[in-house]
Order: sequence, then structure tokens, then C-alpha cells
Amino acid sequence: MGRELIIIRHGEAEHLVGDDPLTGGWTDTPLTALGRAQALRTGFALAAEPPESGFGFWCSDLLRARETAERIGAALGRTPVPDAALREFNNGIAAGMTKQQAHTHAAPLEGHVGDWRPYAGGENWREFMARVNRFAEAHLSEGSHLVVCHSGTAFNLVFWFLGLEERYLGQVYTDLDPCGIIRLRTSAFGENTIRCLNDRSHLVTPPG
Repeated sequence: MGRELIIIRHGEAEHLVGDDPLTGGWTDTPLTALGRAQALRTGFALAAEPPESGFGFWCSDLLRARETAERIGAALGRTPVPDAALREFNNGIAAGMTKQQAHTHAAPLEGHVGDWRPYAGGENWREFMARVNRFAEAHLSEGSHLVVCHSGTAFNLVFWFLGLEERYLGQVYTDLDPCGIIRLRTSAFGENTIRCLNDRSHLVTPPG
């Protein structure tokens, strides 16, 4: 069996829309109607080109990721396993606040971005990366896996899979739109490769 990691961001969630949107992070909101449709389309796309048989199926335990994973799982005939380690960046006291409110509580960026703790009670990026890496080392080191999570979590998983050094924090980032797909594989020569980043073609092309 080859090694493959498929990473999907949750669909559009309620905190992302409206005139005064909420912060992300540990703010826990459900999918919008569009987000539910995006998740269904993503499930159809993966059913047409599924991971290898016996793949692990994981998701963040936050509502928007679980709802997305459940809809994808319905198309694949699989049930996702939720895990809090796959949550988005812990934004501490800013969870549930509007972006405007959170801005007034944010600490200024000083020093290396990995050490920046923007909100009291939350993580800095090194702590976030370490949390995701512990999960990945324990569950994703062998075989094929499908992970439904968040943009920041996905970024850390890409870093982990490719073996990128921490010194690149703050210099590169991985864009991932709602229900965008990242596919990573280990080649026959042992090379960790990127097959696609932020693939959204399934969201603009009618399924089937």
C-alpha cells in the first residue's frame, strides 16, 4: 500500500459570512447551506477517485469539520473519527468574538511569528504545530489517510508531511478555501510529493 494524505478544509461555515463575521479558531459554528452543498460535492469527487482501501478517516471535532466529514463519509461509505488535536488554532478569549471585537484584544506581533500568542488563553503557532504534529506522528505516518480539518491545521499537516523546517514559519503558507482539497503522496522513490493544493474544481463542475 502506498502512502497518501488527503486534506480537506471544512465547507463554508456560519462564522465566515455576514456583515460582522466572527473569528475562526475555536469558534464553533455549523455549516451554511452553501457549506453543506460544498461538502456533498466534495464527497462525490472523492468517491470518483477515492483513497486506497483501508484508509484512515479523521476530522476535527469542531462542528463545521464534523458536518463536512459526515457528508463526505456518506459518499464514501465511511464514518469519520473526530479528534480535538485536529482543531484550528486555539484563539483563546477571541473564540466567539467578532473580528472587530477580537482585534481590540489581540497582542501585537513581536519577535518570531512562531512565538506570537495573539490572544490570552490561546496558543502560539509553535504550540499549534506541535499539537498537530503529535497527532500526525501517532496516526498518519503509514498508509493512506483522509483528514477533514481547518486551513491552519492543514498548513501544519503539509509542513509535517513534507518535512519542512520550522524556520520557514512566517515565510510560506498554504491557501485552502472551503472544501479545497490537498493531495500529498510518497513516491515509489520515497519522495514526499505534492499532487495538488487547494483543488476546487469539484465545486465548479457539476458532479457526475
